Amino acid sequence: MTATVGAKGQVTIPKAVRDLLGILPGSQVDFARAEDGSVVVISR
Repeated sequence: MTATVGAKGQVTIPKAVRDLLGILPGSQVDFARAEDGSVVVISR
C-alpha cells in the first residue's frame, strides 16, 4: 500500500492498516526505527 504525504506533512493511514491495527479516530500511534532501518508503526 502507498500513502502520499501532504503539504503539511500529514499522511492518511490506509483503511486496511487502520483495521489491522485497530486504529480508531483519536487513537495515538508511535513510530519506531527498527534495527534493519525500517520504520514500525505502533498502535497504543
